[in-house]
Amino acid sequence: MKCIPALLISSIWLFFAVPRASAFPPAGKLSSIRSDSLRSLRSAPLAHDSWIAPDKFDHLLLSAMLSSSIYLQMKVHHNEPKAVLVSSLGLTLTLGVGKELYDVIHPGHPSWKDLAADAVGALLGALVAQSL
Repeated sequence: MKCIPALLISSIWLFFAVPRASAFPPAGKLSSIRSDSLRSLRSAPLAHDSWIAPDKFDHLLLSAMLSSSIYLQMKVHHNEPKAVLVSSLGLTLTLGVGKELYDVIHPGHPSWKDLAADAVGALLGALVAQSL
């Protein structure tokens, strides 16, 4: 429960820190930017950010593996299933938010869709581990 305020603060910060679509150059100017330069990666529109991009599957799968392994490890040491479920989801989502914050600060592409894939993967992983 102590991690909920930190998640809310980081989510609000991420919302305001993510550049909006109006910050990107017009499509005609994109062809003049070298595709291999770091500047072009930061200024290119997020065309790769669709719901079915391979990146989303990676987020979902990694979050599911993390959440299930955290759940199973904590279940060995604690007997309260509800607390273990909340803790595994909280830790996994904290790592997902941290990764997106890293993308904001360093060259990367932060995405709310990545966070949604992290959340779905964390929930699926915890539910699968809970059924074992």
